[in-house]
Amino acid sequence: MNRFTIAQLTDLHVRPEGIPAYRVAETNMLAERALRRVATESPAVDAVIITGDLTDCGLPSEYELLLGMLRRTLTMPVYLI
Repeated sequence: MNRFTIAQLTDLHVRPEGIPAYRVAETNMLAERALRRVATESPAVDAVIITGDLTDCGLPSEYELLLGMLRRTLTMPVYLI
């Protein structure tokens, strides 16, 4: 039987650069860290599902930051829900 591994991340809350969530949480750094971890898992992850709040305010600039993170770190299919 072939193995198929799915990673699921939720509530990344990507924000404008340099603005921590609630003045405390560096959500962009944490999101990038989680994405890098998924990218280096062994055995390899076959697909990623990201749910919940992808960005903090839903601004186009936040989605652009998220897209950049995904393009830099992941090569497998990513499904945003």
